[in-house]
Amino acid sequence: MTDGVPENGTVLAIRLAVATAATYGALLSVDGGTTYRPIVYNAATGVADRYSADSTIILTYNSTHTANGYPTDTTAVSYTGCWQICDHNTNTDNYAYDVRPYYWYKYASTNIYRYQICLTVDDTHVAPINTNSNTSGTTKTSFYTGEFDPFKEILYYSTTSTISAGNKITNGYFWNQFISLDLRYSFNIPSTMYQTYGDWYIVATPQSDGKAKLYFGASGTDYTACLTSSLPTTDDGLIYIYLGAAYDSNYMLTLPIKHPIYYYKDGSLRIWTNSETGGGALLTEITYSELLALRDNSELTPGM
Repeated sequence: MTDGVPENGTVLAIRLAVATAATYGALLSVDGGTTYRPIVYNAATGVADRYSADSTIILTYNSTHTANGYPTDTTAVSYTGCWQICDHNTNTDNYAYDVRPYYWYKYASTNIYRYQICLTVDDTHVAPINTNSNTSGTTKTSFYTGEFDPFKEILYYSTTSTISAGNKITNGYFWNQFISLDLRYSFNIPSTMYQTYGDWYIVATPQSDGKAKLYFGASGTDYTACLTSSLPTTDDGLIYIYLGAAYDSNYMLTLPIKHPIYYYKDGSLRIWTNSETGGGALLTEITYSELLALRDNSELTPGM
């Protein structure tokens, strides 16, 4: 460090004693309050009120980048050199680019309309759960009926432009985690299904090749049956893919990266894993605490 200015590329983790300011963000000094530089994300945007007191953030110093800061809370000052946030910001819908997957090599199996949850069909194709451009209607009947791989990523398409069937995905609006999305674009969500802070599961029928198909009831035309907020208590031959947790109430969802799969067999709830023999082999029973750990995205190995 020279004259209070860190070396380019310096990395440090800090704990915030106070929240970052709504309008003016934050400045950081590493020499006892003599020399300050702004904290920014997405290259040069101030952190505003994105972090509360006691938050821990990881920063990298960029000695050549120019960014504005507010040393007196009134007038912006341009600084050469700033602290750039290394991790993503989970307090807003705008995740930083390190958690946005890029899918230039993926193709749409069928038309992908706005704000759809998409399933991975194979290594090169994705398909939306709902194949209709309808938004919040509760009587949609155009759903994806093909096979998908339940062990691969579940993605969210966060913009309005339609991607036509067979076309390559050429934009950066696919996410493998998202803090708040509207389930009504992908599913039929009547008010009787609304919930607050609960879990949502995709219901599917396992196939002999290890893949799955969305479940539409015994009749094949119950277009609310492929989504549920409860796990099975009887052996119904179905699998339940953890989709995420209700964001606040009604039909909003927080989409996580991991999606453990459950099924009921021989009197107990179990974890469904990929089976070389097709259709899923008998699995080791897990405890309730292990179930919660898996739901919360741990790295727990089934049957530990």
